[in-house]
Amino acid sequence: MSTTTDHESVTSNSEEASTEEGTETVENAEDGTHSTGTDEVSGSEDDESSEESSEDSAEELPSVEDLLKERDELKGKVEEWKGLYYKINEAFQKKNSEVQETRKRLEKSNEINQARLRGQVVSNIFNPFENLKRSIDACTQAGVDEGLTGGLVMVKDEFWAAFQKLGLEEIPGVGSLFNPNIHEALTTMPVQDPVLNDTVVQVYTTGYRINDTVIRTAQVIVGKYYAPVEPAKDDSAEGADESTSNDSTAASDSSSDFSEE
Repeated sequence: MSTTTDHESVTSNSEEASTEEGTETVENAEDGTHSTGTDEVSGSEDDESSEESSEDSAEELPSVEDLLKERDELKGKVEEWKGLYYKINEAFQKKNSEVQETRKRLEKSNEINQARLRGQVVSNIFNPFENLKRSIDACTQAGVDEGLTGGLVMVKDEFWAAFQKLGLEEIPGVGSLFNPNIHEALTTMPVQDPVLNDTVVQVYTTGYRINDTVIRTAQVIVGKYYAPVEPAKDDSAEGADESTSNDSTAASDSSSDFSEE
């Protein structure tokens, strides 16, 4: 009796399990059918959207005329910018040239002012320097011992070295062309060579200058060339010579006539 009951319970359990499996299979099949339908609907929607986007892109493409017009506009803008660039560059170059010229002019003016100041300094102490030179020359001519005048010579040389550092130089002397701005002509001297005309032939006092600032003009003697005067010809002598030549010609003619006879 118990064996039969157990067999019936096992059979009922197996039937319930098979029923549940069948139900799950049917549900899975329904789910698959439903998902497949959804995929098909979404795919059709994507196709439609792609077609619409392609149509929109085809409508948005500009025409050739629009492109040519836009190109011409861009060319016009480029030419306008080029013209503006050239104007700016020209204005810059002009302004730069003005700045450079102004700088050079200021530098030149500064150099002239510095030279003028140095000239003023040297002028103030140049006369004592000349007096020192005269004293040394006087001592030398008087036969004073060189050991005593050696110190004065050293001081003179130091003065001269300091003057040279300040730009002091001698004014050109013998052989240079006479320049009234730096030379003082004491007198003139006749010269035989025309090349020496208006040329310094002798320096009486040496001159000095710093650049264009004259500390002391040079006292010089200037050469002058005078062309030699040719002697005048005597007209009476020329007339006598001509008459003599005529008489001799007539005499020769008469002698030829006698010989023919």
